[in-house]
This record gives sequence, structure tokens and C-alpha cells, in this order.
Amino acid sequence: MTSGIERSLFAGRPGRPRLVWLSRAVFPLADEASWYAQLDELAADLGAELRAVHTVVPDPRPLAAPLRARLGSGLFVPQNPHLHRNDVAHCQRTLGARCERLLAALERVTGLSPAELLHRPELHEAFSYARWIRAWGADLVWSHGLTEGSLPALVTAHLLELPRVVVLDAATFDSAYAQLLPLHVEQAQLVVAIGAHVHDALLARCGASAAAKTVLVLPDAIASPTVRAAVARALAMPRPASAPSRGPDAAFVAPRRRSSPPRAARPFVVLGAERTGSNMLVSMLQVRVDVACAGELFNPRLIAEHNLEWLPHRSASTEELLRLRQADPAALLDRLWADGAAGGATLVGFKLLYGHGVIDDRILDALQAEPDLVVIHLLRADRLQRWLSLARSLATDEWFAAAGAPAAAQSAPIELAPQATATEFALGELFEARYRATFAAHRSLELDYEDLAQHLPASAQRLGAFLGCDLGVMTPRSRKTGSRDLARSIANLGELRAAFVGTRWAGLFD
Repeated sequence: MTSGIERSLFAGRPGRPRLVWLSRAVFPLADEASWYAQLDELAADLGAELRAVHTVVPDPRPLAAPLRARLGSGLFVPQNPHLHRNDVAHCQRTLGARCERLLAALERVTGLSPAELLHRPELHEAFSYARWIRAWGADLVWSHGLTEGSLPALVTAHLLELPRVVVLDAATFDSAYAQLLPLHVEQAQLVVAIGAHVHDALLARCGASAAAKTVLVLPDAIASPTVRAAVARALAMPRPASAPSRGPDAAFVAPRRRSSPPRAARPFVVLGAERTGSNMLVSMLQVRVDVACAGELFNPRLIAEHNLEWLPHRSASTEELLRLRQADPAALLDRLWADGAAGGATLVGFKLLYGHGVIDDRILDALQAEPDLVVIHLLRADRLQRWLSLARSLATDEWFAAAGAPAAAQSAPIELAPQATATEFALGELFEARYRATFAAHRSLELDYEDLAQHLPASAQRLGAFLGCDLGVMTPRSRKTGSRDLARSIANLGELRAAFVGTRWAGLFD
């Protein structure tokens, strides 16, 4: 099942100071192994928790054992343009004045207008970094070099008003990001120059303003007493009264702006990733007269095709609902709750996949504002079987097989790339933790796919007790679409097993 580490990733009030480290897009990297050890030592000395923030999970095959042990331990920021644009909008809505000041500072250095800056995908990604780091509740931003992680560090420290340490090394001044060096130095509480040549070049470029906050160290002295004392002082700095709040409540949902009226039927949401049993559960709920359950209301593909999975046996104008969904998802949900109740249901809900809920904040804002909402959170502890099922469905476009329909012939084994597999595992853990934090104040029931599929009567009893109704005998209306035999299903199973030895996910390949 899910580990305690994953459950507490977005704890509202961390018990220890939290440091984020931004360097390269990939984590872990072999050429940064010495930095990991030094930063671990520094964090341990400070009694702090440390996470690297990154956008790429590497191929585990070339990683040495100590680096494999780090796989999945960073804070993963998914690469998704729709997600990034949504995160920019969230930051502008909740941190508006800080966003304007940040853009003005970037305009001063780059000569680009705010409109031009906001068309740059790398800036969109930096805003996403800031939002995830805000949710994690960091206390200090540490960046190494002027590589791809330096812009997110600059944006995050500015938007969240966090102290920042800037480490500059020999490659710093050859970077494409060197144009922003004056802003990095201006923002930092501490600048660590690695080597005398870097120290001299920095002072030549930034002058006296850099001298007072810069320390000179050797490459193996990042955890030196001088640096440790400076970081401890930065962590001890009082946060200004105007600083934005941190943690999942501030990062994942906007402040409530409306109080929902009492509902004639209790609202619920079936939440989860693809291939966690949601089709099976929703199809079983849809046959009941006291439960009204819609499908994937916010599936972008279905909406683009002008197809909306509304409540079964409830007539509605699809065009009207599509317009409502685009203009005001909260109003669409109001309509859903009302239509379900009008049909006699006492429970009204719909299915929401992880990816659908994070590209338009209006959806989760509306759900989070429903005080009586209950959440059925579907999980799948066997992440490898889920990924295999997802990869097979993506290849065949077969997502649902009706019970009783002739079984398809055994499909040929497929290859699962090690890097894509590691990425899928990290992504699943991340979104499980995000949605737990989002709905922490709501009643929630977690159901694992294996329990639902193999112990349906007990799962139905547990679900009925949670919903406050007797679900009786629930009969699946779908069947599994693949084999559970890994050796027959994965063409490169031996390669995957070897690739994941020593990682936190090695047990999935037993």
C-alpha cells in the first residue's frame, strides 16, 4: 500500500524546516552525486528536510546503487503545458501583486514586456515549480548554478518571499541563463562562490552589492561551518506579515468565494488515475435508482469530440452543458447535483481522473467548496500492473470491456521503457498525495483496485457504510482487459527487473 512518506508529502504544517534544491531538470544525476551527499549532511546538521525539485525522472539503468536509492525521492513537477498554464493563472489569482513585481524585474533585465514573458514556456514551467513548492511548504530555496533550475528558483523565492541560497560554479557564466545573474544575486541572502576564479568573476560583474553576501568555498565545502551558519540564519529570519501562506490549502485551491446551498442529494466524486477500477465502479453505481453517477465530465478528449457523459437516463442538451462546462464548471456541477436529485437519487456524483482535475482549477475549487462532498478515492498499490494496463489501453484504445462480451485473444507482450516506467510510478505517487491534501477536510474512502476486483462483496459493504446506504449485491458490468502474468505481458520484464534493483519500486517486479 502507499507509504507514510507519500501520505505526508504535502503536510499542512511540516515538523521540520524544509529546504528545496533546484539544479538540473533530471534527478538524480551521476555528475551531481557529490552534491547530494553534501546537502544531505547540511540538512542533517540543520535538522531539516531536503528535496530536489525536478521535471525529468532518469532512466534507472545507468544509475549506480546510491543514486537508484534516490529515485523517486525528489519533488516531481510534471511537464504538461496545460498544467503549466493553469498554474500561472493560479499564481496570478492568488499572488497577483508579487507576479506583477516579478514580471517587472524580469522586464528590467531582459527587455521583454510582461506579455512577451508570459508567452515563454520556460516561465510557465517556473510558475508550476513555485506552486508545487508552495504546496510542499518549503522554508528556503537553494539553487546550484545558472542551469535550467535557476529560473524556477528565482520565481519561487520571489512569489513565496522565501530566503534563497545561490551556489555559483565554474560553468555558471557560460549558461544561457547568465543574463539573469544580477537578479539572482540581488535576491539571495547568501551567494556561495566555488573557487577563487568564480568569486572574482562574480564581483567583477555585480560589484560591491555581491561582496557583502558572498562566501568563497572549495567544491567539497558546501556543508562548511560558514555556509551552515549562514543558512541557519536565513531559516531563522522572520517571515514578513505580507508573505503568502504556504502548504496545500494555499497552493492547491483558491480561497472559497461562495457558500454552497444545502443539497437535496449528497454529492460525491469517484476519484483516481486511469486503470484503477473506476469504470467498473461507476458502471455498477449507475444501475441503482438511488444513486446518480455521471462519467468523465471533464475529459478534454470527450469534450473536444462534443461528447459529454451525463447522468444515465437523464435527458439534457449536450450543447448547453458543453457551454456551461467551458464557462463555469461550478455551475455545471450545480446542474449535476440538481438533475440527479430531481430524478430521485439521494447520492449524486461523477468520475474525475487525476489529470482532468489539475488543468482547470475551477473544478477543484468548486468541489472543495462543497462541505458535504464525499470522496471515493480509487488507488492501485500494484503500480506496475496499473502502468501495464494503461500502456496496453493507450496502444489499443480499448478502455472498457463489457462483462459477458467475448474475450479478446491474448495480445502480444509489450515493452515498457524503464524511464517511462519510473516516471509513471513517480507521477502516480505525486497525484495521490496531491489529491489527499486537496480533500483533506472532506470525508474520504480509499479503495484499492485489488480489493475491489477480488473482494467485491466486502468492498461493496464498506462503500455502502461510507455512503450511508445498503448497496446490496453489486455485479460488475465490465471485465478485465489483460493478463496478470507479467512474463506473458511484458516483453522486456528481465530488463525492467534489473533496472529497478535497489529502487523503492523494486518489489513491484517480484
